[in-house]
Amino acid sequence: MRIYDGFSVSDGIAYGKAVTLFYEKIFIQDKILDNEKEKELLRFESLLSGFLESDRIMDEDEKLENLLNVHIELIDDPFLKDTVKNKILTENKSLEKSIEETFSHICYELNSLDSDYMRDRIYDYISIQEEFIRTLTSVEEIKIYENKFILFTENLSPKLIDKYKDQLIGIVSKNGGKTSHASLYAKNLQIPYIICNSLDFQELKNKSFDCILDCDQEKLIINPDGDTVNSYKKSLKASQKEFLDTNIVRTKNNRYVRVCSNISSFEEFEVSLNNGTDGCGLFRTEFLYMSDESPTEEYQFEIFKKLAQSTEKPIVIRTFDIGADKKSKFFRLDEEKNPFLGLRGFRIYKEFYKELRKHLRAILRASAFGNVKIMIPMITTLEEVLWIKNEILKIKDELREEKVDFDENIEFGIMIETPASVFLFDILVKEVDFVSIGTNDLVQYMLACDRENSKMQQLYDCYHPSVIRSINRVVDIAHRNGKIVSMCGNFASELDAVELLILLGIDEFSVTNDVLQKIKKRIKLFDYNNYLDFFDKLNKFKTGRSVLYYFDNK
Repeated sequence: MRIYDGFSVSDGIAYGKAVTLFYEKIFIQDKILDNEKEKELLRFESLLSGFLESDRIMDEDEKLENLLNVHIELIDDPFLKDTVKNKILTENKSLEKSIEETFSHICYELNSLDSDYMRDRIYDYISIQEEFIRTLTSVEEIKIYENKFILFTENLSPKLIDKYKDQLIGIVSKNGGKTSHASLYAKNLQIPYIICNSLDFQELKNKSFDCILDCDQEKLIINPDGDTVNSYKKSLKASQKEFLDTNIVRTKNNRYVRVCSNISSFEEFEVSLNNGTDGCGLFRTEFLYMSDESPTEEYQFEIFKKLAQSTEKPIVIRTFDIGADKKSKFFRLDEEKNPFLGLRGFRIYKEFYKELRKHLRAILRASAFGNVKIMIPMITTLEEVLWIKNEILKIKDELREEKVDFDENIEFGIMIETPASVFLFDILVKEVDFVSIGTNDLVQYMLACDRENSKMQQLYDCYHPSVIRSINRVVDIAHRNGKIVSMCGNFASELDAVELLILLGIDEFSVTNDVLQKIKKRIKLFDYNNYLDFFDKLNKFKTGRSVLYYFDNK
């Protein structure tokens, strides 16, 4: 029995047969002759068309369009294609060598960035490079005969997960990042996944073995002994027997708290519904704009309509939030020295007015088919709120003239993610039906701390007293005006924050699929009588650590 430490991407426990996908490093020819250049270019075109035609998700497909298509967009990148071709034409490099050097250069540039999110794109490129080289060199695909298995692979891709998702009970990889597209896919499909860089995959490749994947404890156990297996089997059986709560849960003091899902596709929402979600608290629409072409109103409408028809539960659609760390091929924004303080969210709407109108029309039309709500990101002024509300009113008038159905009383909300919106909230609250606190941005703006900069992680603190006071202010004003407050940032998915957020008055948690039932369970265990002194302490907390200390001692 061997035990390895790793870091968990997706929570859960799995026990079963391991299948190792390991491909030996292939010898790559370096140089080619002048008369071979045309042949190499044709090979490259054939490679690209094969990948793009076979992998691109079609409109009617229900798969994770966002994650899978973004991966494909990396392949269709003009810079990547031009660089490979130039190496063939000007440096007499073979196609394989040109691909290897181009991807190596892209990964080097990404690694030099301060953003952890952008550095995690390296793992997306590595998985694409491996697939390219294996295809070009006709490496025979490893056949898997196990019905259910834990996958061991050096580099994970969304394509690989998609291929085996019905058989996967767990995933172990040597390389990867928490925000790579493969990681996000595994997380939202609730497949336990751990990254363990100390594994020797060459040693494991031809071996048959069982393993235990304990992502909750960040442990991998290979060839576990009988006692360990029995212990984990009991844990698995207990977790499988746990009642799946499909209703809105309430605390021991009879306060109801809704637990909804953050999603990016219809398939993710299907998983959420099967997992007992109370609705969609955040539907991200950025994936619509990841290609060079503008999505039509009809295409967007069909996506939103399908989502709305799938449930009577509320669906909050956030209008496209492009800019800063959310890049788009369609919206060609100028490079900015400080993109988090530049054009993003609401701020690009006037510049891309036609796209906004199509987007809003599609959402409004879809509202005729279900409980759809509109939410606007990155609000800092009253003028912004009034302008977007006026645009929605204009489109409603158009739809009435066209005799197109929509929900006349569709709810309108904004995201609270800037200090300006926190301190103006007593004014903004009069113009909205609901609000959602986006803690990812609120924390970084409140603390002047780039959340993508690894050197800033000690300063990036959701428990910081200024953040806690901001949340308290927003909730207090909202409740006094009869408005609901949701939270859709990562803070809402932190199990240890549940009690704090209930005390602060959050009405609705919008979380990732893997923690949804765990959040519900903690809400049901919450008893206000254990925290009667909380509001006496609230304005006395001096540090984030002091907030944590308060809850640790309860």
